[in-house]
Amino acid sequence: MTNEPLYLIGPLPPPTTGHSVAFEMLAQAARDRNATHHVIDIGRGAAARRDSGFSFLRALLLLGPVLKAAGLLFAKRGVVYLTIAQSRKGFVRDLLFISLARLGGHRIVLHLHGGNYAGFYNAQSPSLQARIRRALGKASNIVVLSDSLKADFSFLPDAETKLVAVPNAPPIPPYALPSSPKSLSAEGPVNILYLSTMMESKGYLILLEALRALSNNGLNFTCSFCGTFAISADSTLHRTPAGAEEDFRQKIEEYGLGDSVTWEGEVAGERKQALLEQAHFFVLPTSYVNEGQPIAIIEALAFGCAVISTRHRTIPEMLADGRAGIVLDAPDPAGIADAITSLTNSPNNFKALSEAAMEQYSSCFTRELYETRLLGILTSHAPEP
Repeated sequence: MTNEPLYLIGPLPPPTTGHSVAFEMLAQAARDRNATHHVIDIGRGAAARRDSGFSFLRALLLLGPVLKAAGLLFAKRGVVYLTIAQSRKGFVRDLLFISLARLGGHRIVLHLHGGNYAGFYNAQSPSLQARIRRALGKASNIVVLSDSLKADFSFLPDAETKLVAVPNAPPIPPYALPSSPKSLSAEGPVNILYLSTMMESKGYLILLEALRALSNNGLNFTCSFCGTFAISADSTLHRTPAGAEEDFRQKIEEYGLGDSVTWEGEVAGERKQALLEQAHFFVLPTSYVNEGQPIAIIEALAFGCAVISTRHRTIPEMLADGRAGIVLDAPDPAGIADAITSLTNSPNNFKALSEAAMEQYSSCFTRELYETRLLGILTSHAPEP
């Protein structure tokens, strides 16, 4: 352990994303453990932008964090922790902070909260690839979300010694988590939950199509969609969040789902916990290009939901290759409807899956594990193996 100050650079909520929530948990852990630390927020509430977008306004908003970093990083030497991006303009921002950290003589730890760095790197020119290699080479460690994502950095000559996997964790306090698995009631409706950003490639429209099929088949259900509408780099149907929201509302009416489907916007705290407690199924049929390890899936596992998601990025590992959840080969409305119907018709299988979900959370994704692993890397002089 070391008494070096920690300089934590990343986005705080709002907006509430897996990335911002994970960074907030790290900042809270540093406070709780009385570590000397400084937090530099580079999020600045960028809610409705394209996820790889940039603007003059965002450049101005970044000026404050850069000036704060410049003032801090030329003070006492310590450890700079930076969450890195998977876009060209995001890399320019990262390079600025890495350069400041190097000039200040700090040890650098980089953390990727996504799963497409190889895609980003391979799309760049040879000259920019060389600059990326030089910049990332300044880090003593690069943290990724799972062992499978280490291959994204195989272009680094010392990747094997730099890379360390630290799985995500939910921000929900342990005392709020259930102690027993869920069961299906013969009387009540089946409760379904979507809890993520309302982006096209996250699959909310795929789920809506599945709900139409379930309704046509006579299933008694409710479904809550929770999250803010946003347009990502891989969106094709809508140009603005407002347009996506209007289309969603129209489809609910067109499909005759007005009595069973609600959209709650962004939820947090007690309301989010209540929705997770009530939900039997959590569905995230994502194909999002920058997907990494969705914290919402971890939250659903913790509450014993039957998780239905896709064979994308780290999700198969999260669901223990189908032992702790349903892994679909692709975002498929029929596959979602079939999985929900099958488990609804087999309460014993549903309860067994709920129990397996909770066990997967306890063994891999607790907040204590996340904080101990990450702070261990930041407060150790030697790179993690």
